[in-house]
Amino acid sequence: MKDRSELWFPLLGTSMSYIECLSELSDEDVFRGLLGFGMFAEQIPPLFSSEVFFEYCQKNKPKFNTKYADYVTYEGNRHNLKSRIFGIPNPFVYYNLCLEIKKSWKNILDYFDAVTKNHNYKLSRVHVRKFENQHYIFMMNYKSWKKDDSPETDLLIGSKFIFKADISSCFSSIYTHAIPWAVIGKTLSKQMSELKKLKDRRKQFPQHIWLDELDSKVRNTTNKETTGILIGPHSSNLISEILLTRIDKELFEKGYIFVRSIDDYTCYAVSKEEGEKFIFDLNSLLTEYKLKINDGKTDDQTLPQYYEDNWINRLNVEKPVPSVFLNKKKLKDGRFKIVRKGNGLITYKQLRQYLDLVVSLLEEKSNDLAILKYVIKTFRAKHLTENAKVLFQRFFLKMAFLYPYLLPSLDKYLFVRF
Repeated sequence: MKDRSELWFPLLGTSMSYIECLSELSDEDVFRGLLGFGMFAEQIPPLFSSEVFFEYCQKNKPKFNTKYADYVTYEGNRHNLKSRIFGIPNPFVYYNLCLEIKKSWKNILDYFDAVTKNHNYKLSRVHVRKFENQHYIFMMNYKSWKKDDSPETDLLIGSKFIFKADISSCFSSIYTHAIPWAVIGKTLSKQMSELKKLKDRRKQFPQHIWLDELDSKVRNTTNKETTGILIGPHSSNLISEILLTRIDKELFEKGYIFVRSIDDYTCYAVSKEEGEKFIFDLNSLLTEYKLKINDGKTDDQTLPQYYEDNWINRLNVEKPVPSVFLNKKKLKDGRFKIVRKGNGLITYKQLRQYLDLVVSLLEEKSNDLAILKYVIKTFRAKHLTENAKVLFQRFFLKMAFLYPYLLPSLDKYLFVRF
């Protein structure tokens, strides 16, 4: 399997490596991003913000007495209409966690460097990163060609099957003591935990005490529970990467060709046997960290297949073209001049036909709300006539009433733009 991979990895371009992306973030960037812009999930309306709290903490450097606390839960919809329970941490306890991550940022970077440095391409596709002119450091479904490239196309070379799997209830199943397990191994980690007094642990394991502190601060956000981290705060995406990049390393060293998006794995295999062995080895490695595969969502597909979901291609192909056309006008001297006609805007009629396609795709794809989110993100008010703007706004307001999943997108992509 290694010999096969070496044949095409040089084709993967010059995108940034995993550690290069993370190294763009300073410890201050991470602290600001997690505390000021990452306490709430993207699915919550933007009127909820921790920016003022961050500014207060930045100015006053407080020491909060609340060591651990329970958290607020709320139910949110996913793009497939399934619900998910999100968590909002106690702000004082979350501040302490963010401060600990800031203090440990160099150690965290050293660890990520160690587990990813031999990778020929970026295995983890969604992770914390620096965004230009933004303070937040995490966004779901974000891609930058310059930084991320698109390795999937090259990984298909030599592959005949794709195997997909995801981790069952990943965040709510993470065992916090597994954080040091991933970094220094179970044996050393347990030796450290056997020392009951913190001062003894500091004295005997000074280079690893940050793991003990990080484990403790993560548990404090869930009222000292050792199983489960909150879904929503961006700190959880960073914590999960500590575990999953270790598993990625083990799988890569076994010779598998794969990518991971949060907790979803895609393996590119030359045979069904190889793909099935990947699923088996993945599950075995997950078990070591008290995680497991979601058996109901494993899938295998025979190649070739579409690079993207077919609905994305259809929406792009049939997207309305602004009403501009060129015409030839004859001049007095006999020459011709090209005259541009039309206002360069998408009309009401064009948009209505396109939205009809959107509705039909929703029915065809069993109300996959990712379709609506894709469309609302890709249109700009300046590209529409006044009547088309009104239609666009009314359409998505109606859809938001039907599907609350869209509500958090309205502020940025509808209210601000229009």
